[in-house]
Amino acid sequence: MASQLIKNLMNFITTITDTEKVQNEIQKNLPLITIELCQRDTHHKTKELLRNTHLLERINIYLESHPNDINLLLLANAYHFKRYPITPSFITIERNDLQEIYYKRLRFLQVKLFNTSLKSYSKLPLKEFRNKLKEIEKHINIIKDILVILKLIDEQEDMNNELMIKIFEEYFINEMKVNILVSNDESLYPDEEWFQKEEYPQESLPILTPSYLDEFDYLLRNSILFRKETFDSASDDIMTEINELGLSTTKNGIRIKKYGKHTLPLIEFHGTEVDEETIIGNNKEIKCSIEINLNDSSDETIQWSPFKKEIIFLVELDNDGQVKRIRGGEILEIKDKDNKTKGFQGTFRRIEIQMERKKYQEDKQENKHTFHIMIWRNKDVGTFKRVLENVHQIIQQKKFEGINEEVKNELLGICHKEMIKKEDKIKLKQDKHEEVICSVLNEGIHLIKGKKGTGKTFIAMKIVEKLAQTKKKILIVSHSNQTINTIIKGIIESGVEDGIILRLGHGKKELKEMTQIDFSKKGRVEKALLERMRILEELQKIAILCNIPVQNVQSCEMGLQFIQMVKKHKESGLSETQIDEYENKIKMLIPLEILRAQKQKEKYIELSYCQIIGVTSTYVTMNFDELKQRFDYVIVDEASQMLELELGLLILKIGLNGTKTLILIGNEEETPVVIHNKEISEYTKLNEGLFQRWAKQNQTLELISED
Repeated sequence: MASQLIKNLMNFITTITDTEKVQNEIQKNLPLITIELCQRDTHHKTKELLRNTHLLERINIYLESHPNDINLLLLANAYHFKRYPITPSFITIERNDLQEIYYKRLRFLQVKLFNTSLKSYSKLPLKEFRNKLKEIEKHINIIKDILVILKLIDEQEDMNNELMIKIFEEYFINEMKVNILVSNDESLYPDEEWFQKEEYPQESLPILTPSYLDEFDYLLRNSILFRKETFDSASDDIMTEINELGLSTTKNGIRIKKYGKHTLPLIEFHGTEVDEETIIGNNKEIKCSIEINLNDSSDETIQWSPFKKEIIFLVELDNDGQVKRIRGGEILEIKDKDNKTKGFQGTFRRIEIQMERKKYQEDKQENKHTFHIMIWRNKDVGTFKRVLENVHQIIQQKKFEGINEEVKNELLGICHKEMIKKEDKIKLKQDKHEEVICSVLNEGIHLIKGKKGTGKTFIAMKIVEKLAQTKKKILIVSHSNQTINTIIKGIIESGVEDGIILRLGHGKKELKEMTQIDFSKKGRVEKALLERMRILEELQKIAILCNIPVQNVQSCEMGLQFIQMVKKHKESGLSETQIDEYENKIKMLIPLEILRAQKQKEKYIELSYCQIIGVTSTYVTMNFDELKQRFDYVIVDEASQMLELELGLLILKIGLNGTKTLILIGNEEETPVVIHNKEISEYTKLNEGLFQRWAKQNQTLELISED
């Protein structure tokens, strides 16, 4: 409707030379234009049309000459592409400006309600009044009177109640709605429609700004850009594989003679509906299975070792070898011909995957169940589905209230510190790591930046080494497994006890090869049980010195009682400090005697026993809901290589868990590693991650080289 209205206006403007008539026509239609621009489903082409004509210029001229026109306020807060605040020139306005406009509107509404039957609402504090807006919708006559006063509708106009309420909501209720962000119609995988879609002009995409309206605004803008970036990247990878196929046409269809490096033919595909609900709105997943032969491919194919939670794509081709249908899925289980899930024999694999129910049912109705090939990607690029799921989850469960206020405000750019001039930044040479460590131990958010070769990872290592002495809980996060492993190896070599360190994720195998120590949950349980035996043996020797039967020290429970007795015996030769150390260690080991199941012991090791945990940002993404413990310190190395949304979700998560000290380390000259479209990322500011944004806003410690 808006596009047609604008076209009609354009025709009028181009045929009429009388400026007054043009201005009158604009004034007459401006309310309709601005209301249309406020609708959530306004297509980007409406805005594109405005940009490509002189109508917007004419509207701005009119508004400048009529500063008190109520439509100026409405147009200034129109939303494009799912409710983003824009100015008449389509530049995103800052949070403070929008906040001021919003509260002015609410106060204006309170004034208008004063002489109505809803007079009591107008006397409420503004915060409480916001919660009453929905109740006002029940009073349609009052709503109509207010809209007439605002000149949004004509007094004689016959308008249905639903439309009046919609206009009222759009004008007065400036809150991001949850259902915008959790639409069940939005796929979590690129499909054939994504390949065939018309590319959006970059002007229609949201822009990442230094500050955000609220948590919903932050997640919405970032998730839209993240979805586009990762879907485009996945689509390019898929097309690369398809272009490498060697195809021939037969009377029965196409025949594939050559496969790409990440492609395998499907032997069979079938699906079964399951009742387990997932976090994707009210959708349910479909459990399907595919059968493949790992050797049934070209000699150039890289050997594929499928793993749980990996993302794969099933592709159907038409007779010309073009993409006909694409469906994404997440691996649940891998079995061999004998249904073994470990110690696989042969090259046959039956893989259970989870697919989107809606897509599966659409295919079923159209009797489409044939796929020709399966495509997988590199292991480090398959987390986009989980990132989008995490966004849905954190919004649906409305967890924002529990986030540490300081962390949340920093994330949204609220009340941020003034930008610091370059000469005001704290610059430190590499050998001054003690100064760096002392400056980041206090609560708050600390940024350490430095160019390549300035010793950033070394500083991270030294910070962890120092914090290990405080007995505080520490989480180390990095973009790469290598960095995490380097830090852990370094702190062990410096004397930190390896028994308090846990490594989660795929990188634990490489770390074991580097150190000859098993840092997995299982390995940590075994290490703790060995520590239990060692301590009990030492306590038994002390018991002999104190003339106490060693039978009294056969378990940690008995050991704890024995320690209470030792405090009264000077014969033990132990100082108070040594006795306290034994007591604390025994208390930590008692649960391992009580818990029987291996999984329970491993959970205890993760949540309570280990002081230092190392994970990659990918692991955090893939296990977002399972990361529940509270860390006193979170250290993120290579933070500059993470997209805003990846780092933002981590910060939201640790904020919910109560973390109060966050240390980010990176190089602000770097860009996030998964940037796909350079031009669009520069326009939308996606190439400037959260680390880069904070480095501009907050005081940073800058490492400089010795030269």
